[in-house]
Amino acid sequence: MTLQSENGVPSFHTFASFRPGRIALVYGGLISVISFCVVVFLFNYGIREKLWSFEGVSYGTISPSLASADDNTSASRPTERTILRSALSDSTIQLLIGSYFSPTANRWYTISREGDQLSLQIGSQQKLSLIPVSDHDLYVNDDLTIEFMAASSAKIDHLDIYDRGIHIVAARQ
Repeated sequence: MTLQSENGVPSFHTFASFRPGRIALVYGGLISVISFCVVVFLFNYGIREKLWSFEGVSYGTISPSLASADDNTSASRPTERTILRSALSDSTIQLLIGSYFSPTANRWYTISREGDQLSLQIGSQQKLSLIPVSDHDLYVNDDLTIEFMAASSAKIDHLDIYDRGIHIVAARQ
């Protein structure tokens, strides 16, 4: 069927007038409000929560555990692990003291001695106590351990640092 114009004026077909019922308007408004609330919630959650990021990880820091400190159940608390302290000779300690740099982690590691205690400072963070556990291993915490070997020239030229499963090599500077 072709549309014919009257007196050269084009004609258009329009739909009949339609008014939605009250129930349709109520349901439409309810769906709109719920959709708006869901979008706002997801937007806020996405901005406020960091689900996973490399930027938040700093080497050698102590991260909070997943268990709550207020939790009184003994099943959720990890069992204490006993660390056996070993004695390092004074010559080994003197060889170990110094500054080391890792280009891969872009961090300075400084080992110092205060009295009988060895300590490790990573960058400008607070010092961490080092516990010698063998002739060539130092323990900081469950996430951070250090291995060292004296070279044939009787000096320690690098440290093998294991930070949360990441192997970092830091050379003496």
